[in-house]
Amino acid sequence: MTPPFDPAKERRNIEKHQISLSRFAEMTATLAIYSPRGIEQRWVMVGWIDGRLHAGVVTRRDGDIRLISLRRANRRERKDYDRAYQA
Repeated sequence: MTPPFDPAKERRNIEKHQISLSRFAEMTATLAIYSPRGIEQRWVMVGWIDGRLHAGVVTRRDGDIRLISLRRANRRERKDYDRAYQA
């Protein structure tokens, strides 16, 4: 299931990261990394889409989970994922 997201954010995400936020639902073997930003609590969900590690950033707003962005995982996120699943 893909959490709700803003349609304008969807357009920006596709332009910047070349992936639709709706693909978040396809992510498998997910690792959650807590990543607060100011007063907003965020989690980076790292998992597989099409054989590549991706990172989806989610937060809680008005009691619901909201998807902020989806992109390919960076080096640090890949290392965190490898450490978590090789332990």
